[in-house]
Amino acid sequence: MKNDSVQHVFIFSLNRSGSTLLSSFLNGHTEIIGLPESSFILNLAIHFNKTNYTEIDYQEIVNSLWIRMSDFKNVWNLSENQIIQKLITEKPQSIQEIITCVQKSFSEKQARIIIDKNPLYNHFNSTINKLYSDHKKIILVRDYRDRFHSLINSKLNIPQWKIAFLRVSWMVQMKKYIALYKNDKASLFIKFEDLILNSHETMWKICDFLEVPFEENMLTSRNQNLPDFSKVENLRSIHESSRNELDSAQINKANLLKVSDLKALHFYCYQIGKDFGYESDITLTWLDKIIIQMVHFPALFFYRISFATKKLSYYLPIPIQRILVR
Repeated sequence: MKNDSVQHVFIFSLNRSGSTLLSSFLNGHTEIIGLPESSFILNLAIHFNKTNYTEIDYQEIVNSLWIRMSDFKNVWNLSENQIIQKLITEKPQSIQEIITCVQKSFSEKQARIIIDKNPLYNHFNSTINKLYSDHKKIILVRDYRDRFHSLINSKLNIPQWKIAFLRVSWMVQMKKYIALYKNDKASLFIKFEDLILNSHETMWKICDFLEVPFEENMLTSRNQNLPDFSKVENLRSIHESSRNELDSAQINKANLLKVSDLKALHFYCYQIGKDFGYESDITLTWLDKIIIQMVHFPALFFYRISFATKKLSYYLPIPIQRILVR
């Protein structure tokens, strides 16, 4: 199958929202490759989009795959020499074909759909749209309280100063996802809770969206289709919950949160959350609202600045990126 005949599908979601779970479901399909996380398509699209690629170009491209998110290099477990030789042999002459060649190296499947995911992709929607004019997006959303609970109880060792940052992040990103959905007909909203409680029906819906037949193996062999995080300690500890049984114990964690967390989450997230069925019975006084806004104003500012800075960093020359991410 030619690389340019592959359908590219992107999962847009916040971290701790089930993207690894969904990708593992889809990776069980005979016609789909569900990739581990990466961000190399961004640097390749920004810095290597040209014509008339040479062997030197292929070498530079492969050497630049893991200057960002280097921990995932061991999860992908690709032979760089083999990829270079594959590129030299096939001689792809577009960045899209080159990216697909690298991505297909992750699996021996002759797949016609590639599932790619990264929480950063929301900030590079225009880059992805230019790269693939006919791609599809799955927008995955999770109850803001459950996501917050998952974040603060993960093994990420989140410092206290970042807690306010995490309370507002769901609201900021969901506004972007909703705007994206309204302007992009080739997108589908999926709730994490439906993946857990109605897996069969939800995966039927996704397969219909992707125009592939539903396969029962996606559900029955989920753990076998998860990426192997065993070689990277911090990734193994973060993603180990993806192997948990699919049951309701993974949702409705609001009663385990502090009142201060619930109030702040309600203030920033409830108006959007209720449209997804995430109800809340929290009541805020006028004093609560003033205090919450005062406490979180710096977090909102920092959130926007930090992601704007991260986005801009991908446009820095590759040699400078190598230095900065060491």
